[in-house]
Amino acid sequence: MSVQKTDILRSCGSCNVCCGVFAVPELGKLDFHRCPHLRDDAISGGCSIYEVRPKTCRVFKCLWLWNDHGIVLPESMRPDRSGIVFTYLFAAETLHGKAIREYVAANGDGPCAIEVWPGSASKPESVLFVAGLARTHNVYVSTRESIGFIEKGTTL
Repeated sequence: MSVQKTDILRSCGSCNVCCGVFAVPELGKLDFHRCPHLRDDAISGGCSIYEVRPKTCRVFKCLWLWNDHGIVLPESMRPDRSGIVFTYLFAAETLHGKAIREYVAANGDGPCAIEVWPGSASKPESVLFVAGLARTHNVYVSTRESIGFIEKGTTL
């Protein structure tokens, strides 16, 4: 597992997991609700308002795409493959946003692993990757039901 910052250039490609995970206040969209502007068909799949999408959507980049903060996620951790979105930008309107901000205020910054599909965070590869991150970063883990915090330096 590499946690070195690199100049990897990635694109979302067919991944649109963030469109079903994060709140978009400008659209009145809540967490874990599918965006009404997400197209279903394989040919024109993606955002039907991409050119005029809200600021929340324009500025969001998951850590798989962004590879910043000294973290480079492997291909297998792409959100539509792993079922987990790793991010540093955890919006205030998100399901556990307030609690995450309180954890961050008390314990320091760190990536957040947001489980998209139940059970994704407990898959062996996911656990190993989060354990690797926890060696050098505080890690926040969020599911639909709860949040957790793994302090930097913790061995899992």
